[in-house]
Amino acid sequence: MKSKVVLTFCVFLSLSFASSVTNNAFAGNKVDIPAERLIGDSIKVWIFFTDKGESIGRISKPTAVSSHAVTRRLARAAAVDYTGFDRSVPDDYLAQIQPFIQRVDNQSRWLNAVSAYIRPANLDNVARLACVKEIRSVAVYTRPNEPIPQDQVTLEKPSEPYPPEYGPSWTQMNQIQVPALHTLGFKGEGIRILVMDTGFRIDHPVFVNTDIAATHDFINDDEDVQDDGEIPATQQSHGTQTLSVIGANAPNLMLGVAYEATFLLAKTELYGPENITEEDDWVAGLEWGEAHGCDVVSSSLGYIDWYDYADMDGNTAITTKAADIAASLGVMVVNSIGNGQRVSAQPTLIAPSDGDSVFAIGAVTSAGEITHFSSNGPSSDGRVKPDLCAWGAGNTVANPSSNGLTTNSGTSFSCPLVAGTVALLLEAKPEWKYGEIFEALTSTATRADNPDSVYGYGLVRAFDALNYEDHEARNIVGISAYPNPFSTTVSFDFEVTPIGEVEVRIYTVAGEKVATLTRAIGDPAPLTWNGTNQDGEEVADGVYIAYITASGTSEIRKILKVGARNGPGF
Repeated sequence: MKSKVVLTFCVFLSLSFASSVTNNAFAGNKVDIPAERLIGDSIKVWIFFTDKGESIGRISKPTAVSSHAVTRRLARAAAVDYTGFDRSVPDDYLAQIQPFIQRVDNQSRWLNAVSAYIRPANLDNVARLACVKEIRSVAVYTRPNEPIPQDQVTLEKPSEPYPPEYGPSWTQMNQIQVPALHTLGFKGEGIRILVMDTGFRIDHPVFVNTDIAATHDFINDDEDVQDDGEIPATQQSHGTQTLSVIGANAPNLMLGVAYEATFLLAKTELYGPENITEEDDWVAGLEWGEAHGCDVVSSSLGYIDWYDYADMDGNTAITTKAADIAASLGVMVVNSIGNGQRVSAQPTLIAPSDGDSVFAIGAVTSAGEITHFSSNGPSSDGRVKPDLCAWGAGNTVANPSSNGLTTNSGTSFSCPLVAGTVALLLEAKPEWKYGEIFEALTSTATRADNPDSVYGYGLVRAFDALNYEDHEARNIVGISAYPNPFSTTVSFDFEVTPIGEVEVRIYTVAGEKVATLTRAIGDPAPLTWNGTNQDGEEVADGVYIAYITASGTSEIRKILKVGARNGPGF
């Protein structure tokens, strides 16, 4: 039986948030906390709750979301029941932990958890509460080996001629066929893009025409995403540069990939020592952006320091869990794969790029060759990562310290190039969901026929992706789940066109992933679930969602489990 306190800092235990923890499971295990994790006399942890108040008969109320979010969910969401996602953390449970913590920093309605500062001596008291399912350490942000931006670079003579209205940013976009989509009239209009980063100098001249609908600083809990005197002057630099790649709208100076899109800006990362900058602000920013109706996320951030490669399995890291929930609500999450050294003893990808519904982006040179710093995959469960690549060496970006432009390198800049491309495809093909966008991009990329753990499926070809139509003939038919209701096992039978690998993911109605089933190419046998979670423990009776994916398309079925042998288990 597992303890509720999961605080192994060098190697995180691979527990999904659907893992089994019973109320009397906590045995008062000693928690070994490295000194560097202490902030004064406290540590920062995630506290996960058992439910949304159902067990005490006081279910929390849903949080309001924008009309843009509702429209996107109806058009592109995979989730069936949104209630579990939108309900806030129960006030009754917050009241129960209050005597033992110093303060709550963030609340996550998606994860049904809070990040809080707590003295180590109080961990046992919190873990014994009936409403608490699990406690974990908060992981930290890392951005290794990213070059510091140059003070000023003359860019009047780029490597090839470019249309004057674009400025020198045309070159990095032309490598992935973006200007061809602009010529067809697709520039991001009507698409909302959430950019999460260190801060943004929104008064820079490249943003003179950029449509910024909302901003929030999750570090200082206000609306000012620029430097505000409380943090180093470098705070806004990185975000200013990544935003310029996707959202600059200053003709004859610089244009971004989706320069007519609407932007939501979230300042989620504190520039400086890693033990200060943490993943919970990223989760909070993502939930905020989804509620404000974002269609696409561009995140040049990642988390690894308190995770291990084994945790890069698409199910473990907190940010990966949140990214997958966003994807189930119809959001396209695009994330840098990281700037680790490519030649290493093991893959260097970072969360949430390991997510099975996250576009992980690597970086190539102007010649299309992989850069020396672009992190490599695969994910620890063997999936292709990165998914795609774009230019990430000497990119044209806004100069945060002047009104001009400069250059910088990193997967931080290949990411917004691809995120912007996804936005253009959504504008052109509003009916496309994640599977169709993913298939169109990966099937037309430069290494589509031979993906690997360095380039993934290769360099993006935006125009070719727009004209990729094979997915329209792909479907899953004849789906049956039997028996349904079931008590011990349920089998899924269906036909897939064309024949390909099939995956069935089992979720609770609150969006918690319970299990993943796969069927190899050409295997006609049904897939069977034995009613256990990813740790082999029986789950509770109730309704579950089967999300069936194959050949770039997906279907959903509800199933009902009855007669659990061991009672509640998820």
